[in-house]
Amino acid sequence: DNGNFPTTEQGIQALLTKPTTGLIPKNYRDGGYLETNTVPKDPWGNDFVYISPGEHGDYDLYSYGADGAKGGDGKDSDIESWNMR
Repeated sequence: DNGNFPTTEQGIQALLTKPTTGLIPKNYRDGGYLETNTVPKDPWGNDFVYISPGEHGDYDLYSYGADGAKGGDGKDSDIESWNMR
């Protein structure tokens, strides 16, 4: 709708409410962009990490896994948007 992704500062909260800082979207959709009116958590109940512009594309979105800490193995492994198959 607006030709760009929310900045890191605006965060994914910008999917719910129109940002008031940075580049203000001119065509922001009334009611936001999520039907649930809440930003989802990762499967372990933690906040997703969102960076835009990202190091791997327009944005990077990831979860730190079950332990909520960067790195880890198995269920504690990070899940990264740029490594999804």
